[in-house]
Amino acid sequence: MLLKPERKIFTKRYPGLIIRFDYLLVVVVWLVFSGSFFLESCSPGRVRLTYPLSDKTVVSADGVVRLRIPDGWFVPEDGETSPALLVWLVAEDQSATMGLMEIRGDERLRDEVKAAGLEVLGHLSFSLKQERYPTTKLLRAPGVFRLKRGEFCSYEYTSDDGATTVRTVVFYTGDKFYELTAIPNVKKLSGTLQRIFNAQQAILQTMEW
Repeated sequence: MLLKPERKIFTKRYPGLIIRFDYLLVVVVWLVFSGSFFLESCSPGRVRLTYPLSDKTVVSADGVVRLRIPDGWFVPEDGETSPALLVWLVAEDQSATMGLMEIRGDERLRDEVKAAGLEVLGHLSFSLKQERYPTTKLLRAPGVFRLKRGEFCSYEYTSDDGATTVRTVVFYTGDKFYELTAIPNVKKLSGTLQRIFNAQQAILQTMEW
């Protein structure tokens, strides 16, 4: 059975929060400075941009975000998803799900993110999960990285004593805050977590808004 995505909640803090070696080196250096390639030091931990994407796209329920669907994933049509989810993707082998949600914030949150960076949003996103699920523990602290579309911030956590590692990536479109969460299904998981998180990263790399 697939793990269910989280639903939006409210808090007191923010009311309403809802890439011959000599030639290769030259190419790599050129790509880095052209802004189309990112070295490992700029990537979020173990994740790589190596997962193939299909030609199919999906637009978020609010009409803001457009993303390409990874190979081996699909958008459910049974209507059983949480109303808080703007996009819900499911792996064909049922090894994971991914959900896109909006994080509703006021001007205070916007000011803090502009002043201190997306790590603020990452810590806030994690704190919301802790409020709903007290057993939630941080496995990888929020860290900012840059892709073609802009800056993102990822973190990893568990709510079942490490049995499942979940990865959330938050980002800001200039108008709205969002989070894309990849939730492995440990009972169906084949291969490694990296495969799932690579799929998530590929989505982010080609995302448009």
